[in-house]
Parts: sequence; C-alpha cells; structure tokens
Amino acid sequence: MRAYEADYETAVVFANSTIPLDDDLLKRDVAVIDIVDAGNGAAIAKYSEAAHAYKLEGGGAVVERQFRTVFTGNIQDEATTFSGSEQFTVNSIPGEILVVAKRYEAALRGLLKVFADGVEVGEWELSDQDFFFGVDSFDIPASFITGSKTTLKFEVIPTPGHDTGNSFMWWIMADSSAVDASGLDIIDLGDSEENPNQVE
Repeated sequence: MRAYEADYETAVVFANSTIPLDDDLLKRDVAVIDIVDAGNGAAIAKYSEAAHAYKLEGGGAVVERQFRTVFTGNIQDEATTFSGSEQFTVNSIPGEILVVAKRYEAALRGLLKVFADGVEVGEWELSDQDFFFGVDSFDIPASFITGSKTTLKFEVIPTPGHDTGNSFMWWIMADSSAVDASGLDIIDLGDSEENPNQVE
C-alpha cells in the first residue's frame, strides 16, 4: 500500500493513526484517493461528512474510543452507531476496482450489504480477529465503478448479537498504477498535515 514515501517494513514500524493498520492491506499495491472521517466532526474539512454527502439511517449514539500504541501514543477517534445504513460519495476511477477500508468498533462488527451507485455489490462480514479498533477492507469490482464519483451505501444486516453498524474512518483506494494514470492526487498518510485524527 502506498501509504507514503516508505517501503512496507517502514510503514509497519512507523504506523501512523491515519494508516489502516491491516497487514494484508498494507501489502497491496493500492493508493488512497479519498478519506471519509465519520463520527462527531472532522479535524480536516475535506475529509468531513459534509464534503462527502454523508447520510445515516437509524443513527444512534456517538462512540469515542482511544488506545495507546508504542509508535504513535494515544489514538482517539469518534463514530456514530446506526441500525439502518451509512451512505457517502467518494472519488473513484471509472472502470477500476475500488477498495474500501474502514476503522470500526471491533465489538460491534457485524454484517453489511454493500451498494455502489444504488446497485447491490455483495455482503461484507467484518473481521472478528480485531480488538478495540478493527480495520477491514472490501473490494468493489471495476464493473460497478462507472464515474469519477461513486456513491457507496452500507446497510446493516442484523445477526445474533450484532444489529448495529459503526464507522470511525473510511479509506478509499484504487490500484496504484490506475491512480497514477488518472491524474488523481494520492493522499499521503504519513504527512502530519493530512492527519484527521487526534494523536498525543
């Protein structure tokens, strides 16, 4: 994953709160083209809910979580729980795969039905291998991506013990070669000025 000007091993050691800490994802040749900072506000306006036409159905409580890492200190983030669905519009490259990753409250993981521009893509079962902040990703096939903007919707499928969704942050990615050819700016997750989280 092209997180910033560093190789994979360095990315793992210098794990910043803006980088999706998922081992498999970090090894992929993808680049971040958009970020949605869901929850109670956003530190950087271009990552905000308002900038992405963000909508919740069945919105509930605001959840704030933090944890300490040996590399970055305290990572703090906020999310809103929801019982219906979450929708927002992001950058995309027509005819190219779109990789979406989310940070979520791992205890409230659950199952989601995924839509792209109103078309059902499939179901996404969030990983049960994480604690505190979970990070998981889902590939939207290129055939569903038809424009430079794509509206994504994630609908909660209630399962025993998991009937709500939540998202702290979304990373939107595409193959690095496709991003280079498109002329889209790659978001440098190692740049402190691009950091939408509070880190102490």
